[in-house]
Amino acid sequence: MKRRMSAMLLAAFFAILFIGQAGSTSTATLTVDLTGLSGIRVEIREDDGVPDSATGALVVAVNNQAGSNGYGVDEAVYDVLLIQGPKQLIVDDVDCSSGTCDAGDVTSELTVDVEDISVRIELHLDDAAAGTAGALIWGKNSQTGETTHTVLRNTYDVVLVQGPKSLVVDGVDCSAGPCDTGDVLATLTVDVEDISVRIELHLDDAATGTAGALIWGKNSQTGETTHTVL
Repeated sequence: MKRRMSAMLLAAFFAILFIGQAGSTSTATLTVDLTGLSGIRVEIREDDGVPDSATGALVVAVNNQAGSNGYGVDEAVYDVLLIQGPKQLIVDDVDCSSGTCDAGDVTSELTVDVEDISVRIELHLDDAAAGTAGALIWGKNSQTGETTHTVLRNTYDVVLVQGPKSLVVDGVDCSAGPCDTGDVLATLTVDVEDISVRIELHLDDAATGTAGALIWGKNSQTGETTHTVL
């Protein structure tokens, strides 16, 4: 009988201890809003106390995130790492110590206006060099007119591709909100008066009397015509 009572008392003691320990850890919800994006890897890490760094212990890691999502974490301070291909965005010191918390504004809208031509738009890492672009993040074919694209906040190189022609727009700053590639077009005028010709646009081969690769050609052009070009 004494042994049975001792066992019951011991079990009750551990039950009370477990309840006390379970109640000592509060939980919080950390929200990350990726509206307009998809395929993002979200990592939540313990705060390492270093700006623009996220080397603390991994708490949460989830692939292929899109839209707005909440993640259960303990009440503490965290670094949030958002990964899109070769691109990483670090949100430092997200304070979840009082419960509900969020990563703030992590996206921007990038506007590209190519009017009446059709191009491939590529978003690249900024390589900090004029006329070249870093690693490819994504590319979208057959883009025409004014288009907007949701991106993680940062600075990028944007490449516009029309056939063999590539135009690099260096250092597009999307780190603080809406951004754009600026004026990327020109208007080419050709006046052949009353004759009819085929007009071809080629890459410049830097040689006299010859032309580089064909970008486009238009038949039966007469009079004064204008053409939108990169």
